[in-house]
Amino acid sequence: MEKKADGKPGFLISGKYCPKCGEVLTPADLEMFPRCPYCDCQFQDGPELEQFVLRPVLSRWMSNCFNWFVR
Repeated sequence: MEKKADGKPGFLISGKYCPKCGEVLTPADLEMFPRCPYCDCQFQDGPELEQFVLRPVLSRWMSNCFNWFVR
């Protein structure tokens, strides 16, 4: 696992692990739990959290739009 270079406690390490316990998390986990379901670590609100949760939804939406409106 890679830690952030700035030393600040971040939301996720490498985009998918809890910074406290190291368990793999999915966006669905964060939709159901405001904290890590494994170690009860509180996640800080911010752009990393929003990007992690919204990335799969936006990717699916964009692929559907490209399929409907093919040039």
